Amino acid sequence: MNNQSRRDVLKRLGEGALAVTGLGTVQEIEVSETLPGLAQSSVDAQTASTTGGQFMGDSMNTGYLGAGITPTGVKEVHRKPSQDFVWRSPTASSQGVFAAPYEGRVEVLDNKANMIQEFSAMGRPTHPIFEGNIVSWADGEAIKGFDYTTGEKIGEISVISPGEDMFKAGGSAFAPVAFSSGTAISKFDPTTINAESGLGSYDGASPKTYLTENGDFIYYAAAGNSSGLAKHRVSDDMIVERNSDFDSTSRGYSMDGENIFLSGESKLKVFDTNGLERLDESPLSAIGDVIPVLVQEENQTKVYVGDNNGLMKGFTFDGSLTEDWTFETGDGVVEAVGMGDAIVASTNGDTYGVNRHTGELLWSVEDEIGSERGGRLGLPYSNFLPLADKRGGFSVLEFETVSDGISALPSNLQRFDTNGQAGIQADEIINAIVAYNSGSQIGGQPVSATDVVDLIVEYNS
Repeated sequence: MNNQSRRDVLKRLGEGALAVTGLGTVQEIEVSETLPGLAQSSVDAQTASTTGGQFMGDSMNTGYLGAGITPTGVKEVHRKPSQDFVWRSPTASSQGVFAAPYEGRVEVLDNKANMIQEFSAMGRPTHPIFEGNIVSWADGEAIKGFDYTTGEKIGEISVISPGEDMFKAGGSAFAPVAFSSGTAISKFDPTTINAESGLGSYDGASPKTYLTENGDFIYYAAAGNSSGLAKHRVSDDMIVERNSDFDSTSRGYSMDGENIFLSGESKLKVFDTNGLERLDESPLSAIGDVIPVLVQEENQTKVYVGDNNGLMKGFTFDGSLTEDWTFETGDGVVEAVGMGDAIVASTNGDTYGVNRHTGELLWSVEDEIGSERGGRLGLPYSNFLPLADKRGGFSVLEFETVSDGISALPSNLQRFDTNGQAGIQADEIINAIVAYNSGSQIGGQPVSATDVVDLIVEYNS
């Protein structure tokens, strides 16, 4: 970085304001006189990423971190042992910490699996979501939110029972829950845990719920012989489309914006998001409960899915499905996520890195460290991957990585690249400023004034 660029940034900060464009709006960053060279943030109308993956509260649930890094080996496994099991997939935050939902509690841990906070929960909570320092979830009595840096309770909304999942979209959070009056999709502010509105009742169980671009909810409705996908129009509070051409409950479906990819009944099926019509299907070797990982490339979508026989498959969808490769893990596939040129597939036994273009094995945890590790995965944060261990407890896999086609950031800025997009984005600068002002860490390290200046210069260049 040249010194003139650094002086220019500091001068603009010192003049009172710096406009950062991104996320579809202009974000104003107001300077605090008590923190020279640093900005207090005032952020409105942030839009949730639609490529962040199913474990960060994303409404599209692609399961793909982005093209920035590929895990080439396992550097270390950080483990917090426990006889208890993490019941849902762990969640990654944009500040480099993870939330693990156990029965009766939610733990927040850093990227070395060290405990930051522990919160009590009623029964089995949903997978949590993060909004800055606020972590929230729904359990058997309420939607609850806490500041994980202080342990302070932010708020709660009483419910009878939760669904399995929550997600964020358009600056709000959503949770399928049950109230005394019936089922509903609850909309709330993830920073205050104040209810914004109820979005009407849904039909049957809703283990996964999606928000389309025009505001319709798509979810799996378990309703006897008519079980299947349903689309709920929020503005009219009614189901407007339904497709019941499969009859088994599946947790495993994801969206690329125009299409829904579902694994279940020993098949991978594709539906459109408009009329919920089935577009194509391809056989799997066994019934699977694995959420397909999606990577959009030009006019096609790459699809990666596993099954209970231990087979991981790669497909191309360009109007129809074409199988590209098969990789045999030897045990039932539990979860998969995408990182750069790799698919990380976790099974009931071990976790594997597979070249997503060829299906060739890159590494296994057992080969790398001499001990198996398998279970449900959360979305990675940088080169750290959270794992709900099948043996009980929580682990973080720390990878050796390599850049894959996107120009590498300077080493001091790599921990701030959290959204899977090339280079530094406006939301990543805002996260760094918020972390500095609150004393929080990103990537296990405190944020300095120099870090913020370097991020802004990198963004502008």
